[in-house]
Amino acid sequence: MTTDTLLISQTDKVLTLSFNRAEKKNSLTQSMYVSAIDAITQAKDDPDVHVVLIRGEQNLFTAGNDLDSFNNRKPDEKSLGIRLLEVLHEFPKPIVAAVSGVAIGIGATMLLHCDLVYASPNTRFRLPFINLGLVPEGGSSLLLPLRIGHQRAAKVLMLGEFFDTADAINFGFVSEEVVLDQLYSKANETARVLSLLPQEALLTTKRLMKQSLAEEVSSTIEDEAQEFARMLQTPESRRLRSSTLKKDK
Repeated sequence: MTTDTLLISQTDKVLTLSFNRAEKKNSLTQSMYVSAIDAITQAKDDPDVHVVLIRGEQNLFTAGNDLDSFNNRKPDEKSLGIRLLEVLHEFPKPIVAAVSGVAIGIGATMLLHCDLVYASPNTRFRLPFINLGLVPEGGSSLLLPLRIGHQRAAKVLMLGEFFDTADAINFGFVSEEVVLDQLYSKANETARVLSLLPQEALLTTKRLMKQSLAEEVSSTIEDEAQEFARMLQTPESRRLRSSTLKKDK
């Protein structure tokens, strides 16, 4: 279902989800999560959808989770952000992403569950969980050390610093750098090509690529989610999030 903040459209066999909250750097709200989860879940069994494309409006991907929703979340409440990451991890069809501007927090971790990711040179990436008194999410504490080794993963997850598109390629978040004025046409064309390929062979290839780690990734996502929920309630995390919100206003 299209909303003002999450635009959903379909062209031929490609379903496109576009974050549309530019005044807040496309940060993700609870309603945006619900709409995205519903759309991707329905696409899983829809024979008319062969590929999902994720992008952002106004040359922005997303600055991640809206911090207000962290503060308003009940301790025992299931995180919709984690559910979106689970849905992306479990999605059997190809996922393409077009990234520009910023990809922060879940805006970066969701890319680990996409199959092909294109990013413009100007994009700034960051996993600032530890800077907010929190822990990694989306299986990133497993996937990043496996992809790039412990030391480089520690630089990303422990320091929480910004990194650019060239580093994002080296760190396994991005497939290819594409200049901004060609970014969305490149992602659209890739999605179109994927949608026309022999589907049984394509889906089987993705399953074979992911199956050796599938259960371990799911387990790690759950373990991270439990620690994340616990850390949200700590005085240190509350203080750091409050300070960040004040700076953003």
